[in-house]
Amino acid sequence: MSRDNDQPDSDAAAGFVGEEEVGEPVTAKQNLIAAIIIGAIAVLAMVLAVRLEVPGRLVAAPGLLPFVVGFSLLLMAVALGVLAVRAGGAKDLLGGLGGAGEWLRDEERRRTALLLGIVVAYVVLVDMVPFEWRLPLGIFELRFSGYELFSVAALTLILWIFWRRPVFPHCLGVSLATVMALAVVYRYGFRTLLPGLG
Repeated sequence: MSRDNDQPDSDAAAGFVGEEEVGEPVTAKQNLIAAIIIGAIAVLAMVLAVRLEVPGRLVAAPGLLPFVVGFSLLLMAVALGVLAVRAGGAKDLLGGLGGAGEWLRDEERRRTALLLGIVVAYVVLVDMVPFEWRLPLGIFELRFSGYELFSVAALTLILWIFWRRPVFPHCLGVSLATVMALAVVYRYGFRTLLPGLG
């Protein structure tokens, strides 16, 4: 048996295998639609972030982090939109928007639409339902605000939807650890107010 005959098998075995198999490639039209939706969400997040009150210095503004995240999303959406237009995605845009029902028949597309809805609901809830709980612990005061509550809820739901074999306690644990770590770093490390009266 020669090495040449064995080479293709070894290359195939060493090749990258994705976590999920996608039935069909994403078209330029779909990329353009996604860019428009993501861009709209990014602009909404930036507008809501700017509306938050700035109690002191700009670096301590509660809307600084959401604004930076929204601006980053906007840049990515613009880049995706430009690439999609260059690939001819604008030609069938109207037809793609008109066939939204057919577009949502695919499971991955439904999950993407659900993700966008969760993000919009999260931004609105953090802005519209602000609260903060304070628990004195001697020399340390533990604070829990709407940012932590809604962030944990949104992230847990997103992980539950997109993980291959989701286990709710695992999703909740990862969400709690991630959100609380970020809150501790920004609130006590950088002395930055978080959204939701954080």
